Amino acid sequence: MNAQKQWMLRTLIILSAAMLTPEVCRAMEFVVDGRPAAKVVIPDDANPVTALAAEVLVRYVAESTGAKLEIVSEKDAGGSGERIFLGATAAAQTAGVDVSKIKYDGFIWKTVGNDLIIAGRDVPFASAKGKNNLQSACHGTARGVYRLLEDYGGVRWLLPTPKGVVVPKAERFSVPDGIDRREEPLFAYTLGLSNFGEWSLANGQRRAVDVLTLGHSWDGALREAGDPKALFDKEPERFALIDGKRHYTPHNFQLCSSHPDFINISVQYFSKLFDKGHQWVEYNQADGWRRCECGRCNAMDRLDELEKEIGAYWNREADPSDKTRAPAERLWVPFGKIAERLYKKYPDHKIVPLAYHPTFIPSQAVKHFPPNVMIAMTREYPGLFEQFSGFDKTIWAYWWGAYHVSGLTPNMMAHQVIPHLNLLVDQDVLGVYSCGGGALWGLEGGAYYVYSKLSWNPTLDPDAVLDDYYRGVYHAAAPEMKRFFDLIESRVTVGKDTQTVKQRAHNLYNRSVAVYFPEAYPPAVLANLDSILAQAKAKAAGDDLAGQWLALTELQYRYLKIVANGFTLYREYRFSRNKTPALRGELAAAIEARESFIAEVTELKQKKEWLTDWFPGAGTYMATLPTGGSCYATLNAGPPFGGSFAQELTK
Repeated sequence: MNAQKQWMLRTLIILSAAMLTPEVCRAMEFVVDGRPAAKVVIPDDANPVTALAAEVLVRYVAESTGAKLEIVSEKDAGGSGERIFLGATAAAQTAGVDVSKIKYDGFIWKTVGNDLIIAGRDVPFASAKGKNNLQSACHGTARGVYRLLEDYGGVRWLLPTPKGVVVPKAERFSVPDGIDRREEPLFAYTLGLSNFGEWSLANGQRRAVDVLTLGHSWDGALREAGDPKALFDKEPERFALIDGKRHYTPHNFQLCSSHPDFINISVQYFSKLFDKGHQWVEYNQADGWRRCECGRCNAMDRLDELEKEIGAYWNREADPSDKTRAPAERLWVPFGKIAERLYKKYPDHKIVPLAYHPTFIPSQAVKHFPPNVMIAMTREYPGLFEQFSGFDKTIWAYWWGAYHVSGLTPNMMAHQVIPHLNLLVDQDVLGVYSCGGGALWGLEGGAYYVYSKLSWNPTLDPDAVLDDYYRGVYHAAAPEMKRFFDLIESRVTVGKDTQTVKQRAHNLYNRSVAVYFPEAYPPAVLANLDSILAQAKAKAAGDDLAGQWLALTELQYRYLKIVANGFTLYREYRFSRNKTPALRGELAAAIEARESFIAEVTELKQKKEWLTDWFPGAGTYMATLPTGGSCYATLNAGPPFGGSFAQELTK
């Protein structure tokens, strides 16, 4: 059955507010005329996770209505008046609500007489060691509270700052009687945009299992064995033999996976992580993995032979259709032994290797991995999913981040996320880690919001969610900003279409920054965007909240203009026979404009209160700005914004 249909079947709304009339059912009144009319009831032995859910409900009802609901233990709840029972109360059990049977951090709403029950799994993670924060537990009841505040209080968490929360004012807070609703998410976790406090949990960016997304784990395993440099000096054979020499770097260690102690140090490392309480832990070789040339490693597979014939294909893009490629058994075989040993000691835990470059190709030598093995996909090719069809899967999603050619400009907009998310749903992916995102709220905020809402409930209408976002953020300027972002979305597509066959064969994200920007944002497009933004500002005149969010959007858009203009001029300079003083002057001005922009944004560090209220992601944005990004987006290493190009213009 399609996973979206499964979600719909699990989300049961027996009676919804839209279906009810006064003749059918009464409203349950929790606040009437600005006065509290209900109590919030928590279990007598409520843990901090359930207590947090109660605090959230009371805080936002008070902000909306001015009425502060009382929180009481179940033994003090009394038997009269309206009551809101949170978590694993005795009342929930009596009503047939068994939180242990709710999947992940899903929840149940149920009305029984004068009582509303909101219950989900509230489980502090063992690895948190008593810490009580929004990412240290499975917050089932809190998810139910946030959804109640959305549906019946109109509260929205649009951007992750105090000013990004919309709390409508009201004299009453009520829900219809007869509610019986169950929501269970498809994903065990959705991370990457999960570090933005309440915004993340309220919008469905959270974890319901104690997962550790390590990515590349060799560094941790080696450090667990001792000081890496001391180990290299004493036993260089622990490290990969590359170009005839044992290879050492201060981090991202390239190891010899056939070394007699390699399996032991990995087992010790992951045992320690499991003992800390983590349930799922990722495993992977070093980033930019390089083949160890020693005889023991070469004897495990054909990589050394094939490198002579077809090159180092493990450093290129995945190609499930290429049958000439062989698996890196020197990685899979030791991992299989690591997994077997961990399974004997921790049968209920999961070790999750990444299918990443040399491990894009499944093992043929290891016929059966133990049941504790899942696979973390790093590409979304259906053929790759098929190759790993025997495993439960998670994924690293590379949708945002300044390692893309777009750098600190949009890389994926709201509608572009949907087919990617639908693929993960259809492939029954269990967890999503978004590698990047969260630095560009002025331009990608709508995409983050849509992704977050639909990653919890993929049946939502993305256009309705996006319209809700635009109205909440830009108010009267919402129609203009919709046009603005729709145009940017179309231009992102144009920019990505500049990728050549050769670039894609090297890496899915490989594009030329000097080609991307002139094609994506030529002068006519920038002029159109300027015009739309001016119309939006005129519409929002006098509206401080909308004006401030427009200011953030305009700030980040100005950077896009500066970069696009610089590369457009550079293309003209590069292919023009007549490098006129005027053209040189325009290029020098473009370089100066970027430097001035960096200085201007750096000065904003002095406005700490403004940054807190109106510039989410400011730290990452400012840290990335001097280089423009990494990998394919680095601007300070070559023309027109880096290297010695500025000096060339003066010659």
